[in-house]
Amino acid sequence: MSLQFHMYSERSVLIKWKDASLKLQDKVSFINALKDHYDTRAVINSGAHSLLVLFLEDVLLEDLKTELLQIFKGLKSKPVSYTSWNIPMCVDFEDLEFEKISNQIQFTKTELLEIHLNTTYTVEFIGFLPGFPYLSGLDPRLQLPRKKTPSRLITSGTVAIANDTCGIYPQDSPAGWYGIGRCPLKLFSPEKDQPTLLQLGDQVQFYTITKDDYHLIASQSQQLHKYTQNG
Repeated sequence: MSLQFHMYSERSVLIKWKDASLKLQDKVSFINALKDHYDTRAVINSGAHSLLVLFLEDVLLEDLKTELLQIFKGLKSKPVSYTSWNIPMCVDFEDLEFEKISNQIQFTKTELLEIHLNTTYTVEFIGFLPGFPYLSGLDPRLQLPRKKTPSRLITSGTVAIANDTCGIYPQDSPAGWYGIGRCPLKLFSPEKDQPTLLQLGDQVQFYTITKDDYHLIASQSQQLHKYTQNG
């Protein structure tokens, strides 16, 4: 598989590949290899079909291209450990958008949730907002286009769908996706060594909780082991 390299700024290089041509496991291995090689000299951000390598000083693409290719070609195929998450969400908030969704895909709230709750999602990458997980695996029956006019504000923790993806908004934000639930877990904690709750490749399955449970979990210090099972 061929990689494409582009100077993104004076201190960053964008690595791209064709859609779906790099398996998630190899993508994670590549990220880990880059982190090991550059240590504190660079930060790696992942996109759906690209990686952005940000350096602490100015770089030249010609100086790095061979090195980056060698790192990629030196990858060894080995299992990558992921975490399986059981994520709670409440579906009883008035600002959720089941009626708008039903008008487009002809599913009732109950039918939509049955499909959604029986789906296992995969964290493809983190982006848009700090800690925002792009979750692949949305059932084709639930796929609908983004809103023509984005909402000015969606509440932190909202679980939302659009196109072929599910996501969770870690902060209050404008949004072009349709909300179907609200998660009480904190997805981004900048004070922690690992600030994002979910990681690339993690598996996610949702379950519903009441409003009382939502407020209780949100107010407590999070006992994350309740929601995870190492995979």
